[in-house]
Amino acid sequence: MERLKSYIEWLENGQGIDRDECLSYLRDALCDKEAFHDYEATGLTLAECAKLAAAKRDGRLAVLPCNIGDTVYSCQYGTGIFERKVLGFEFGRKNAWIRHQGGRIEMTRFGVTVFLTYGEAALKAKEAAQDD
Repeated sequence: MERLKSYIEWLENGQGIDRDECLSYLRDALCDKEAFHDYEATGLTLAECAKLAAAKRDGRLAVLPCNIGDTVYSCQYGTGIFERKVLGFEFGRKNAWIRHQGGRIEMTRFGVTVFLTYGEAALKAKEAAQDD
């Protein structure tokens, strides 16, 4: 365990240790090799992973459901399906919104009435019509 701590410190401080050598040691040291390969594929350093973990722990990490420039489909029951281009995001104390040309949509609506594909929105609209 001490050796692992030393490798991490050297890697984070950039003190003479090769990243590949460190990764090789970590790969051997960790029992969950599949999880290690998932980590390795991210290309993140251990320090970057630690920062993301701290942000998650503190409630400062947000994973957005789409990207700026994406098209989302808003299913409004009885009215139809509307295509919206994502312009940005807004964050309040308790809520977050997806901004589009016509206004904004609360992020909690994603997967409920707002979808990444027209097909998903159409399926939801069809299900809602059958429930009525």
